[in-house]
Amino acid sequence: MAVEALLQQLVDEVRLLRLDLAEQRSAGDVRLSLLLRATHAALGSDPFTAGQLVELAGARLSTRVALQAAVQAVVATTRQPAKSLGKFLSLNAGQQADGWRLVRQRAGIFRIESAESRRLDTWPS
Repeated sequence: MAVEALLQQLVDEVRLLRLDLAEQRSAGDVRLSLLLRATHAALGSDPFTAGQLVELAGARLSTRVALQAAVQAVVATTRQPAKSLGKFLSLNAGQQADGWRLVRQRAGIFRIESAESRRLDTWPS
């Protein structure tokens, strides 16, 4: 009887962990979508680094409100926003959302492209 109760607890815990993971993935997808749209609106398909995005979003009198909100959604309360954003970008390189794809051109340098396009010079190495 004790073994059955323990197994049921483990099953319940796995279910909770799966729900939590699904929520985290969903939140990550929303943040990626916001960031891709706002970055493309601000920079088009020009290459950028995480540090440049943080600087652009945090510029005094910045009119890029969407970019500010998107960067803030990713870095939240971290003391090293460029590093946190860089990790987020690296983890999501190659992912797409809302018709845009995050492309890593080389270490630490990214750009946004249409999800429908695939240029030969953007294939991962």
